[in-house]
Amino acid sequence: MVDRLEAIVRFTKLLERSDSETLDYINRIFDYVKGGRESMILNVFTRIGVRLSVANAYQQLIALNPNDPYAKHKAAGSLGGAVNGGTITLHKNGYYERIR
Repeated sequence: MVDRLEAIVRFTKLLERSDSETLDYINRIFDYVKGGRESMILNVFTRIGVRLSVANAYQQLIALNPNDPYAKHKAAGSLGGAVNGGTITLHKNGYYERIR
């Protein structure tokens, strides 16, 4: 809990400043927060009804972060989270499909 409070205090101090470097840093924080796992999925499954094989979906998600050493883990987590959250479904024939 202390780490969260420290992060909030640091972020609040950033908000008190208004120079362009600080504003850029704040925007990067917001982009990171908004660009969680689901946005990876939405970058690959761009509209409802898009169907991809398991391998193709996995490869496309990995390609979103080519220099990230954890890209495979993020891709797998994104697929699992999107299925669990109801954004995509995994059909028995080995295809994912975006359903919402």
